[in-house]
Amino acid sequence: MIKTYRKTATIQAEQFDGSQKMIRKYAHLVPKNVPEPSSNSWVTKNGLFEFHIGDWFISKPDGIYGPINNADFERDNTELPVIPKMVANYIKTAHSYDLSLFDFFRISFQSKKDIDSEWVCEHFELVARAWLDGYQVEEEK
Repeated sequence: MIKTYRKTATIQAEQFDGSQKMIRKYAHLVPKNVPEPSSNSWVTKNGLFEFHIGDWFISKPDGIYGPINNADFERDNTELPVIPKMVANYIKTAHSYDLSLFDFFRISFQSKKDIDSEWVCEHFELVARAWLDGYQVEEEK
């Protein structure tokens, strides 16, 4: 029986801007006997890859970098949600106590001191995504 799965690995990605700086940064992907890549094609260790400004270099958890075109990147990847530091700390604490997401929301909606319950209420879908998939902490202003 065929089953359907959702992949949730966290990656880091950098969008290609066509600059020589980026070409040099990712030159290790190109075999030594291949000429310098042009702005619209790139020869990787896996063969010729058509590469354009706006496409992406991704870093996988195993440390392997690879190019991916923009359409495939946008289809397969969603940026981690950005949440305030206070909410991130609260999620981290809740995880350490093995609270459920339901308990997290229940406690945060009742609390007035430890967390900005109004922000959590207004952004509950974002908070749920952060709880499940991970998050980025909002930079302080």
